Amino acid sequence: MDAVNKNKIYTKDELARIILNQTKKEISNAAIHKRINKMIALDGLSRVGNGQYLFNGKKKFDYDLTNAISINVFSKLNKKLDKSAKYIVYESTILNTFLNHLIGRATIIVEVEKELVESVFWFLKEEGFKNILLNPSENENYIYNPYDGSGIIIKTMVSKSPINNKHHKITIEKLVVDIICDKTLNMFFEGAEIPNMVEDILKNYAVKFDSVRNYAKRRHGLEKLICYYPDIMEPQYC
Repeated sequence: MDAVNKNKIYTKDELARIILNQTKKEISNAAIHKRINKMIALDGLSRVGNGQYLFNGKKKFDYDLTNAISINVFSKLNKKLDKSAKYIVYESTILNTFLNHLIGRATIIVEVEKELVESVFWFLKEEGFKNILLNPSENENYIYNPYDGSGIIIKTMVSKSPINNKHHKITIEKLVVDIICDKTLNMFFEGAEIPNMVEDILKNYAVKFDSVRNYAKRRHGLEKLICYYPDIMEPQYC
């Protein structure tokens, strides 16, 4: 990879010219697209907007389920629900990467589109899962969640949430906004920890800033996001 300006936002056309200069020959648009994806995977390239890329060397966010019950929940839902259904399964311990203290026991969280939320609740009950709470309040979660790794929260997903629907995973873009706005996630940490968590994610992880802003607007949390991390409104990210 030739030297690049890490403070510059590159367009797709500019990346294409870089690639053409390296190959010294004409290649197809499909080949250029594959090269850009390879650069994202290997060269620290991040997509920060629609057709906008930044060489920042930031970490890629990914995670896998670790709790045997959550893995079983995911397997059951994957077999039961239509491929087009929008849902994600994750664990409260996903927050441990960004917290000063650690959540010892995972609570399993299932977010599903509004039309399916009750049917998913009853389906999991019929499959024999225990300690399932449907859109619980903080008080209900405190009383009825055993916090032993078996608790399951079923909650309604906000429409147009930025999720990885192919693998039914939460994305870093959704997570950073939910840390600010989501009542369920807020049950697992103190509000005073939010600023450091938000700054950690937005400074150190490859984030699609346009997705973050759009989702924050949907959740009426853009002003709070800007308060915690004003750099998100810098011209290069707008």
